[in-house]
Amino acid sequence: MALDSGAHGVIVPYVESADEVRELVSAVKYRPLKGAALRTVLAKGEFPSPDTAPYLENFNADSVLIIMVESAAGVANLADMLSIGGVDGVLVGPHDFSVSHGVPEDFDHPTFEWAVRQVISLCRENGVGVGVHHIAGSLERERRWIEWGCNFIVHKSDTVFIAEGICNELLTLRQSLGDGSVPDNLPWPLGPPRGRSLRRW
Repeated sequence: MALDSGAHGVIVPYVESADEVRELVSAVKYRPLKGAALRTVLAKGEFPSPDTAPYLENFNADSVLIIMVESAAGVANLADMLSIGGVDGVLVGPHDFSVSHGVPEDFDHPTFEWAVRQVISLCRENGVGVGVHHIAGSLERERRWIEWGCNFIVHKSDTVFIAEGICNELLTLRQSLGDGSVPDNLPWPLGPPRGRSLRRW
């Protein structure tokens, strides 16, 4: 539906199995083929005519499929998922990824880093793009992911940029009025971590 509405690609969260990837590839790379004809292609590789396969390849040349790996199961099954073909990129969602690996929001934990490196390695071996969503924190961490082999980074989000901009400007204003203190109740990501209530100041 997203592609039919004009999107040039989809980013699909929490993908964990080859069967899920197969369904996604069929939706993104074989449009507008559907129903029994699509099932025949997937099961037997038989197209309605010799012209159909090249037509579909050209029709979907700009349709991008990015799957998100956000769990230990996703890492364990990634090789099988990539063997399906048709995946253009893999994006690690660090928050859910860290929780599923038992190290919630500890993005520098050896367990988290090992799992991220597994994803990067498998993707690079298969010629698939790989990235991480850098929500907040040290840019050194983001640089490290790139050095490990990430070739795209989702840097923060619009809401985080807005929150940081507001907080920085208000801090500057307070300091210009003679209040050099830094409040202990700044909204995340400058203050409390996720899960804590945000108080006005």
